[in-house]
Amino acid sequence: MSKDEVADALDEIGTLLEIKGESSFRSNAYHNGARILRQLEGNLGELIEQKKLGDIRGIGDTLLDKITTLVSTGSLPFLDNLKTEIPAGVVAMLHLPGIGAKKVKALFEELKIDSIEKLQAACNAGEVAKLKGFGRRRSPRSSKGFSSWARSASEFASIWRRASQPSCSPTSRRCLA
Repeated sequence: MSKDEVADALDEIGTLLEIKGESSFRSNAYHNGARILRQLEGNLGELIEQKKLGDIRGIGDTLLDKITTLVSTGSLPFLDNLKTEIPAGVVAMLHLPGIGAKKVKALFEELKIDSIEKLQAACNAGEVAKLKGFGRRRSPRSSKGFSSWARSASEFASIWRRASQPSCSPTSRRCLA
């Protein structure tokens, strides 16, 4: 795997951990690891072979192990397990304007919304506006607004379902191309 593909996988892990409600320190460690890899000069495979990747500040034993596995095998069982635990519709909602992992987590946990269709029904019923931190400003104001909001998310959900190859990172824009 390329350096960017490994970074995308680490970002994806961080995002999925956020949705699951894991410690922010843990999810941020994956996001920081991704950022470090993107800024890294040189060949990632060579750094692993020379056992120098672990010397880089911010790359601890856990990240080192996961990066090494990704580079050597092209997949990561930990990431694959996370993908199976979180419905595609929940991940698709991350691509809606103004909604991040914390908002998606709240929708999923408090209203059991796990698809774009359920989100639309909850918005129409006014349930989303009742959630703390949402209000009317966070909900689409018209059915036209929701249609464009949901269209991109629905397209993304179908990409997520088809993303069976480890090199595809559904939470990055790379899969949308």
